[in-house]
Amino acid sequence: MSLFQRILVPVAFDASTPAAIELACRLATELGATVDLLHVIDVPESARADLESWAAVTASRAYASDYRGEVEARLRRLADDLAPRLPRPAATHVLVGDPAATIVHHARERRHDLVVMGAHGRTGVARVFLGSVAERVTRRAPCAVLTVRGAGAEADAGSEAAA
Repeated sequence: MSLFQRILVPVAFDASTPAAIELACRLATELGATVDLLHVIDVPESARADLESWAAVTASRAYASDYRGEVEARLRRLADDLAPRLPRPAATHVLVGDPAATIVHHARERRHDLVVMGAHGRTGVARVFLGSVAERVTRRAPCAVLTVRGAGAEADAGSEAAA
């Protein structure tokens, strides 16, 4: 039995996502592992700051439900497209919350062995202000985390070096 049997791929639908998906598919095929695709709908910071407030909770739920159906359909299409490349069909999950905390919680609850996720490659000031979901997941995950730089990561790093 392989060390990695359950692979979680957080899908942000950004430039870093295709490289992470590609690597996860290759690993799953070679190891006979399952792949779970997860998208986390980020609750707006303003609502997170005041989750005690009924208005904030209501606004967050409305935001999430408007967007959720669209994301579920998009994630299902992605899973269908990947099906021929995987040993077993990919499962899809759409959750709402803080992306890093939700990814870590999901990996723990579903007993994933590996998280494969895209990273933007931001450093310095950009990372301080924008944060890094990949970094926070790497520090807190209950399993191995493999981060993959996607298209545009080199451009991000190059523009920071020039600044």
